Amino acid sequence: MNTTGNTANVRPTAVAFVQCYDATTFGRTIYMTAQEERRLCLLLTALYNAGLILRASFAPALPDYGCAEAVADLRSSLGARIVGAFGGGHGPGTTMSPSRRP
Repeated sequence: MNTTGNTANVRPTAVAFVQCYDATTFGRTIYMTAQEERRLCLLLTALYNAGLILRASFAPALPDYGCAEAVADLRSSLGARIVGAFGGGHGPGTTMSPSRRP
């Protein structure tokens, strides 16, 4: 399901985690649907179980960052192959924050 144009079901969520290999901290408000939140949670759980990040936290927050941007940050820092292997591949169904849409 492509939710990019459907902002009615999008909600802001604060996401935070620490990468184990270099202690880089990720902490942002992500604008995503409930489906995207589940997908990102599964991805972060898999990366945690593999020892690549510390346990992530999710909490309601104000919107300013989309799920697509969060997964892109993971790809750029951990590598596209690693993130893709854990379910963070490219594809439809990721919402970009309204402020970052073309």
